[in-house]
Amino acid sequence: MPPSLLEGIQKAFKEGTVVKTKKGKNGALFLESCDGKILAVIKLKQNELGSAVSPLASERTNGSEEPIALASKPGIEPGEGAFSEYLTAFVMSEWLEKTDIESDQILIPSVVWGEIAHAEIDGPHCLIAQEGCLHAFAPQSTSFNKDIESLYASNLTEAIQMLAIMDMALINADRNSENFLLQKNQKNTTCIIPIDHACILPRNGIAPMFPCWKNLPQIKQPLTKKSRQFILEHLTENTLKTQLLKINTSEAQNFDPDRIKAHKIAIELLKAGVQNDLTLRDILGLFMQLDHFETPAIHQILQTNTDINTISQLCKRLVATYKTQVQSSRERNPNLPDNDLYQEALERALSYHL
Repeated sequence: MPPSLLEGIQKAFKEGTVVKTKKGKNGALFLESCDGKILAVIKLKQNELGSAVSPLASERTNGSEEPIALASKPGIEPGEGAFSEYLTAFVMSEWLEKTDIESDQILIPSVVWGEIAHAEIDGPHCLIAQEGCLHAFAPQSTSFNKDIESLYASNLTEAIQMLAIMDMALINADRNSENFLLQKNQKNTTCIIPIDHACILPRNGIAPMFPCWKNLPQIKQPLTKKSRQFILEHLTENTLKTQLLKINTSEAQNFDPDRIKAHKIAIELLKAGVQNDLTLRDILGLFMQLDHFETPAIHQILQTNTDINTISQLCKRLVATYKTQVQSSRERNPNLPDNDLYQEALERALSYHL
């Protein structure tokens, strides 16, 4: 969404064309036109868990106000989600420009960052500017779990692998079926629309089980030539750092170095995985927070305070051992469930190197 569209929405507010702001889930807001069309989605910093909340982010229960806050994850501070949403859209868009994936197979909704003030948002008694992220709405789309058959199409292999790679590199701790949308493009084929990037780069390096990715057949297949090339040649933390330098906000200037370090570790694990000919499903075993094993590799490496300049070599050694242990576990027990297999392999690899 270009700034001109943001200006158009602000003008519509003043003229009364936008007549309603509708509550979404977890504190998100939908801007609706007078004919009921959703124009955009707003996420405000102050609606996040632990932040000061506006009247819009609360509802009365038995005479008291209970905040409806944006979802929060361990390792992510209150107020960071809205900016993460904005930053991620730029980073993912720049990464996609380095690939040859068809533009109608992946759509990253455009975003702007700014201050939004309107009586229906702030309440009749506090018409003040609120910082937040405004992003384009994806119309006529369905969630991942309602049209999963579309994802099995062979022509989507590279698109699915690329999105999984980006999620892993950003340690997206909230990729689920509700924020992974599908839409038919002009060719009547499936376009994938990832949304809701508020929970990226947790400081503890812990992400859940990536339920949207781990069971897709394209993730279990060997990486395509383009996917391998992207990881080895184009995937670096410099994309994130460059975007932070371009964004003139206090959030960018004060972006936590620990989150950048977690990003660096994630990227080095991906590169080492490719160099060891692992599938993305195998590599996910290094990232996932399993039900009964809460120490994925990124978290463990962060705990050691390893110097950022030596992370690459440590990741190479760790992944090489992990690959050997995965193969060994498969040979010993071919029927071992994936989660148990990866947990066993990772525990042994971590014990050797950390």
